[in-house]
Amino acid sequence: MNINQLEDEKTILKEIGNRLKQYRVSLNITQNQLSQRTGISVITIMRIENGEDTKWSTIIKILSELKLSE
Repeated sequence: MNINQLEDEKTILKEIGNRLKQYRVSLNITQNQLSQRTGISVITIMRIENGEDTKWSTIIKILSELKLSE
């Protein structure tokens, strides 16, 4: 699914969270491991993966750890 085709903010956040989760799982990284590597709480990671709003700096930390920052 192309994010550009999505219309509302909630749907976009949900799609981004879903993609991050899928990629994390494909790397066999648990939420707890990602939390330890990034310093972001497991609760916050869960919220992001569920499409809840968060700070961009938090998303950037996750993208960097998963080597997706480009």
